Amino acid sequence: VVSLSLRARASPGRWHLVTGMSWDMSAPAGGMIKMNLPPPLHPGATSLDVILSGPGCRVQATVPLDWGPGR
Repeated sequence: VVSLSLRARASPGRWHLVTGMSWDMSAPAGGMIKMNLPPPLHPGATSLDVILSGPGCRVQATVPLDWGPGR
């Protein structure tokens, strides 16, 4: 059994621990991942670094945040 950690860092610099995640494959562009990120994201955040790490490995992706209508 491999233990993995999933964390996120918003562009203002605040760290978030992912406490829940789900996939919505019906969303446009092939799907959407929904994550619970306590504490809440800062409204001025423009991007999110998502970091998956485990024993001897780390993967990081930076994604832009879209605060479109309905937020």
